[in-house]
Amino acid sequence: MVEEMSQQEMKDGWKLVTDHIDQEIMNMIAEKSKNVSIEEAREALQKLEAWEREHEAEEAANKDDE
Repeated sequence: MVEEMSQQEMKDGWKLVTDHIDQEIMNMIAEKSKNVSIEEAREALQKLEAWEREHEAEEAANKDDE
């Protein structure tokens, strides 16, 4: 049986995921602070933003299906 999540539970879960990803990026930058170029940091940020847009689009599509 699939358990449905409330909108707030979904938002809270999404925040945990994005917070974790943000922390992982910050950890990577901290570990390699002298070795990470601006371009590498920019690329990582662009990947995160693309992933967020994709998730938001999926969420909107799922909302439309309801």
